Amino acid sequence: MIRIMEYRNNQYIKLNIAIEEISKIRVLMDGKNKLIEDLEIGIEEPNIIICYGGKEMRYENIYYSVRIVITDYMTLYERWREIPEFIEYIIVYGKIYKNNRDKFNFIEYNDAMRQEIILREMIEEERINEINDEGNTVLMILCRKNKKEEIKKIIEKMDKKMIDNANNDKKTALHIACEEKNMDIVEILIKYMSMRGINKSDKEDNTGLIILCMIQQEEMAIKVMMKMSKEGINKYNKCGESALYWSCEHYMDIITNNLIRNMDEEVINKRVRNGESILSLLCKKRNEKYIIKILPKMKIYEEKYKLMIGEIIRRKKNMEGKNIIMEYAEKNREEECLRMIRYVNKEIIEMKDKKGRDIGYWIEQNDMSVLREKIKIDFYN
Repeated sequence: MIRIMEYRNNQYIKLNIAIEEISKIRVLMDGKNKLIEDLEIGIEEPNIIICYGGKEMRYENIYYSVRIVITDYMTLYERWREIPEFIEYIIVYGKIYKNNRDKFNFIEYNDAMRQEIILREMIEEERINEINDEGNTVLMILCRKNKKEEIKKIIEKMDKKMIDNANNDKKTALHIACEEKNMDIVEILIKYMSMRGINKSDKEDNTGLIILCMIQQEEMAIKVMMKMSKEGINKYNKCGESALYWSCEHYMDIITNNLIRNMDEEVINKRVRNGESILSLLCKKRNEKYIIKILPKMKIYEEKYKLMIGEIIRRKKNMEGKNIIMEYAEKNREEECLRMIRYVNKEIIEMKDKKGRDIGYWIEQNDMSVLREKIKIDFYN
């Protein structure tokens, strides 16, 4: 049986509110959700106490069998530290809050007013390495609220491991700051985070770098990339999207160039969820500059764009009149040449540079027998 009393003016008095209103409140009893149905109004060891009156609130005579206190917001904001530890839950106008006295999630995360009070107290008391039930640190909450000055105050005092820490959604403070598009905070974070922390992926497998490319923050993406390992740069999310995919999507020139140089071919050749490759994305956008740059690394073949890519190879020449296949043949890069000739015709194979040399010249110079045979079969049989 659940006994309910009202505590007012330093004494327990008969319940003074509508029974049907209380019956709608769900409370957590013995670890399970239970709807209050049977109510007994009495004075013996009440399980629930209704407390009003702000500063009149007293706890000296509360029995240890009490599990829940129902009160108003002002009482809760002003007197919450006086609530004994054996009180497990607080109910405010039908909303239930768990009494975690040593943590800042005493009130729900979306309760902005209480969060501000708790965060301020934690910073003042330097309780800055604690985490709440969602795994969020004070730093993460401040990042979500875009509190740059508070972050600057606490980050030097934080445990280094806590700066790198990830919450229950596997998000670090860096993920949150990137999502909030607060580049000032991102810059602070990468100064103090380790490479391991910056490399971390969230539950969708996005790194901070991927998010920055996704939201078109090229300048900061470059700074973050410089702090990452090759393994971190090569990560892609659950949709198959890498930082390179998003930099190509948004025409981000400098970061795209850097990513092409630093990413493994396996990642560059990754198809996203809809089956699109980075090469097909670039072809759709007619981005000839990066089609040429990425083409030698493309193991997958995009037949749909064969004519377009062949025409780009034909037109794009260096100062010596060499197309990209000639350039790679000169460097004895047979495998890359084999990938690129899939997109050309006999006319392109027979193109000559300013000195009158065609691809066959470098094939003989570098004894590329596989390429020689492939050209013979595909173009001269």
